[in-house]
Amino acid sequence: MPKLILAVIARLLASPYIRGALLLFMIAGSYLGIRKWADRRTEREQDTEIVREGEEYLGTWGNRSDAAFIIFRLHRNGAFTFRIKEASQKDTVITTGQYEWLPLRDARSINDYPRIIARDASGDTIFNYFVAYITPYDSKTDKTDRMELSVNGKADTTGYTFFRLNQ
Repeated sequence: MPKLILAVIARLLASPYIRGALLLFMIAGSYLGIRKWADRRTEREQDTEIVREGEEYLGTWGNRSDAAFIIFRLHRNGAFTFRIKEASQKDTVITTGQYEWLPLRDARSINDYPRIIARDASGDTIFNYFVAYITPYDSKTDKTDRMELSVNGKADTTGYTFFRLNQ
């Protein structure tokens, strides 16, 4: 049986089309592997996240209102950093913890928006919102990256809009 398998593999590799396809897959795989390695190295050196498709929620987001300035950062490793500076206060409150990204379960249901839940070190929930909209990766139509959060997950009740901050 192993001789038969080896004979079939040898026969397939004799075809220039199969060899070309394998070479193409190896080149594509090498490119993606090197890109991922370079991205992680850059992230470590610059203390930032490089966002790719499917990871649009990563990075630093901010929003300013008359009452406060809020910044939160979603790290690749699941760490969460939340900063809030109230207009009447002189200091900034910084809370760190872990976050969990709960993806969409059923795209047909309005009540199944993805959800971000963040907890501080003691386990208290400090952030629990549905993500009503997030700018797609490499979007050409939106000029700025934004994340719209909803308190109850209904389509007409966007609660907060955050914009990506480049640091």
